[in-house]
Order: sequence, then structure tokens, then C-alpha cells
Amino acid sequence: MGAPEAPGAGVPVSVPDAAAAAPAAAAQGAGGSPPLLEAQRVYMRFGGVVALQEVSLSVRAGRVTCLLGENGAGKSTLIKVLCGACRPTSGRVLLDGRPVEFASPRQALALGIATVHQDLGLIPLLSVWRNFFLGAEPTRGRGLLRRLDMSRCLETARRELEKLGIRVRDASQPAGTLSGG
Repeated sequence: MGAPEAPGAGVPVSVPDAAAAAPAAAAQGAGGSPPLLEAQRVYMRFGGVVALQEVSLSVRAGRVTCLLGENGAGKSTLIKVLCGACRPTSGRVLLDGRPVEFASPRQALALGIATVHQDLGLIPLLSVWRNFFLGAEPTRGRGLLRRLDMSRCLETARRELEKLGIRVRDASQPAGTLSGG
């Protein structure tokens, strides 16, 4: 689950002691490895509104994990907890069997947890490739000579979208010009 170095990656992530991880050992599969990412009895409250109540989820290597539910069921809130955008009111998140508390999504990203947002998260006036890399654009050079690597951005966006079966005429076109499909 390696990830590129992200700004803020040097900020320590709070990891409680090993004794707190004992229940995670019980959740390990027959192969002895813990889930890559796990939520245990997560509870999330916003004022008087309970968004999540006793939610548990395991994400294992080599498997596709789907999160389904009706509107208002708490899917987005759970994803925000797992990627470090929100801290749960109670419960815990484990990464490779160790409890973690992220101070920000950048810390989660530095540890390999990335979120692909729904199309409502797109910025329609920016190009397809800019939306693709938003906030994590590859650069070349160092210091004052550091600059955006546009050719790498364009090629990577085109190649990765094609892997998903999405063919765009031009990755430089504004995202808002694409069809909903």
C-alpha cells in the first residue's frame, strides 16, 4: 500500500499502544494477516444527529469491498472517517491491524488511503487531467526550478482512464464538457 510522499506526511499519526491492537488480532483471517483497513464499532455524531452507529467494516487485500446503502445511511460519513476527513465520536480505525487516528486526509494519503470522490466532487471548469490530479500534481525539478509536469499529467490521466474503459477526446478539455456517462 505504498503511496507518494504527500505534504504533511512528516506529521506523526497517533497510533495507540500494541495492547490496544489485541482485538485486531482476533479479526485476522486464516492466513494470519489483518485486514488492510478496518473500522470497528464506529459511532459518529454531529450535534444531535447520529450519522453512524456501531459501524464495522473490513477491507482485505485482493478483494473488492462494496459499500451500499440508501441515501442518508452514512456511507459518505464512513468514507470520511476512513480517509481522515472526520474523526469518529467513538470506535476506531485500524490500518494493517494497528489503530490509527488521522489528523487529516493528507496523513491518510501518505499511508496509502486515497479517496476517489463522486462526480459531484469535480470542478467543471478545470480540465480532465487537472481534476484527475487535483492537489497531487506531479512536478519536476527542485526548489525554485520546480514546475508542473504537464506531459506526465496528460499521459497518466489518459492511460489510467483508458484502463477503466473511459476514452476522452482530449484530457485538456474541461471536465464539465463530458457527458454524465
